[in-house]
Amino acid sequence: MTVRELASSATDRLKRARVPDPRREAESLLAHALGKDAAWIVGHADDAVRPPAAKAYAAMVARRARHEPFAHVVGERWFYGRKFRVTKDVLIPRPETELLIEAVLAVAPKGAATIVDIGAGSGAIGLTLAAELPRTKAVLYDVSKRALDVVARNARALKLGRRARGGRLDIFRRNPPEPEGDAVVAANLPYLPPAAWKKAAPEVRLREPKLALVSGSDGLRHYRALFKRLARWRRRPAVLAIEAEPGQFPELRRMASALMPDADIAVLKDLHGDDRVLVASERKRPVA
Repeated sequence: MTVRELASSATDRLKRARVPDPRREAESLLAHALGKDAAWIVGHADDAVRPPAAKAYAAMVARRARHEPFAHVVGERWFYGRKFRVTKDVLIPRPETELLIEAVLAVAPKGAATIVDIGAGSGAIGLTLAAELPRTKAVLYDVSKRALDVVARNARALKLGRRARGGRLDIFRRNPPEPEGDAVVAANLPYLPPAAWKKAAPEVRLREPKLALVSGSDGLRHYRALFKRLARWRRRPAVLAIEAEPGQFPELRRMASALMPDADIAVLKDLHGDDRVLVASERKRPVA
């Protein structure tokens, strides 16, 4: 079969399965199966596809038709210009989370600092910040050992060496160790209330780890624990950046103000116009 025929057949199957944007999904999967990019697929529509590649593609389409997330089917996700390995044990990095990266980069200390990524998942936040800020080191915590295995693999792929390490941490049981010097705390902890999780798309509700998504009756159980733990540090973070659900930010702002009373606090909106990221940073003191 040709590239066009395979993509057309897959598009029809994904459309019947009610996968959003089935044509784009079909072409993206085919590009991955052939080791090409989307432009190549369009420009080589009449090229024949060898049977082994066609068979591999059919298996990928079948998985996507069962509403397995695209990132799980291909085993990776691009985030802030870098490729991250993902598995069913970690939350798939979202484009909205790139806003958190931008927020931290805008206020991060210029010198050496330690990035503390709590609830690291794939490591997309902590490892991206370490890659963008070469004078920093990163410590990435997660409650899941399998997630930390993914973190380690991504750290190796990004060649961060000793600048990045993982550690197991249950935020409800133990304080994150306080680093020496300036700390940049970044967290994309579970923040969905159960009602919101039940309304999520099948790709999210049935395929991504509930442990990484749902947090108590109002979605803030994990963040309350985080602020409680950080309050036990001798020195407050230089920067704190967190992602959450619209409607949660009045309470999060209150907690951030209590933790860092002298900080500048901003709530940033995502591309949909929804409140998405809170960033608190130490005020720059005037030079005497």
